[in-house]
Amino acid sequence: GSGYANVVIVAQSGGDFTSIQAALDNITGAGDTNRVLVWVAPGVYTETVHMKPYVDIEGAGEQLTRITSAVGEGDTGVVVGANHAELRHVTVAKVHPEN
Repeated sequence: GSGYANVVIVAQSGGDFTSIQAALDNITGAGDTNRVLVWVAPGVYTETVHMKPYVDIEGAGEQLTRITSAVGEGDTGVVVGANHAELRHVTVAKVHPEN
């Protein structure tokens, strides 16, 4: 087995959710004995992601899955980490807004 109690699929079409954060917001009860995997299909996801403990995020590959956000100086990062959680196989990029 994968070691995950549940797997949630994020995809721009055909997944459980179209947004990574929406998928995370929907997850309750994740814990040491109830780990959850959020698998993210190929695409560019423009959003700020706040990870949750015991919820791992895995993309389809660094060249295929990108998380981007136009956060301003002093703002939070594109991805805000959490204890007991992993982020893997994705590219995370801050997009600088045009002035």
